[in-house]
Amino acid sequence: VWTPLLAAFSIGLQDCDDNEVAYLCLEGIRCAIRISCIFSMQLERDAYVQALARFSLLTASSSITEMKQKNIDTIKTLITVAHTDGNYLGNSWHEILKCISQLELAQLIGTGVKTRYISGTGRDREGIKSFTSGGEEFMGIGIGTLVGSGADRKQIASFQESVGETSSQSVVVAVDR
Repeated sequence: VWTPLLAAFSIGLQDCDDNEVAYLCLEGIRCAIRISCIFSMQLERDAYVQALARFSLLTASSSITEMKQKNIDTIKTLITVAHTDGNYLGNSWHEILKCISQLELAQLIGTGVKTRYISGTGRDREGIKSFTSGGEEFMGIGIGTLVGSGADRKQIASFQESVGETSSQSVVVAVDR
């Protein structure tokens, strides 16, 4: 039953902006990961973890400025899974560590840190694109860039607000754990 459940949870997360529906879908995915870890079901565990990573928008090809509350909750769920089921995640750690790495980078960008202060001289590196908007230099994240061409201050402010939620003390402590 794991494939229909994954489909139901994924469609629920993707198509609905209701926080209660998103919470229930994330809770379902978290429980499914827990069950697959307990029974050493690697394929199923990897599929659910990849779905969580995809809905976090940290590794997605879509613009991270589209981040909504459900995406922030997805990041928190991913961190919770890493903390509670970490000993059983096996190869799924790769997806989680990639998301946490991109989250740290997004938090730096969200605080307005210029790219020259983020490990390097501001050169374009593989997978990371930088651009200038209104005199401020920002950096794209992973496969999807921070914002596409035509970025405006409203989009950047919205992004900074979304990422600000992931900088809360509880999230920072959970990531450190």
